[in-house]
Amino acid sequence: MRRITRLLAHGRIRTGLVLAATGIFLIACGEDTAGPSNPNAELVLLAPHGNESYHVGDSLQILWKAQGKGLQEISSVTVAMSLDSGATWANLKKDGSATMDAHGLGNFGWRITASFTVKGVPVALPGKKALIRVQDYQNAADPNRTAIVPAPISIEP
Repeated sequence: MRRITRLLAHGRIRTGLVLAATGIFLIACGEDTAGPSNPNAELVLLAPHGNESYHVGDSLQILWKAQGKGLQEISSVTVAMSLDSGATWANLKKDGSATMDAHGLGNFGWRITASFTVKGVPVALPGKKALIRVQDYQNAADPNRTAIVPAPISIEP
């Protein structure tokens, strides 16, 4: 490192090369320049797409993918539904989390019931529009780790 500094001082090496050499040095020494949490990890909702219609008794398959350099940081997600355009959310899975496979793919099937309990109050589902989301169970505050269906689904009798 001293040699690089001397060469820079004497004009024998350009700044860009020093930065590149420093970066290589840090990587070679095992320094993690990205920090402990990789911001590239994100969730993508694959299904439903939105605007679909389902009936009471149908099985709604919710599919998602964790992707990016830090996908191993997302080990489980919360699968939730909102009946009020996202103001409140209620978990579809009783324990709140669903797991994914080694490739970051997740699948949760939910049989659509005639009613659903939101904050202790049963709500009739036929005729309702619902948003579906998957959210990183551990890092819910990171917006890249939440995926919401872009348009609500319709629940018919």
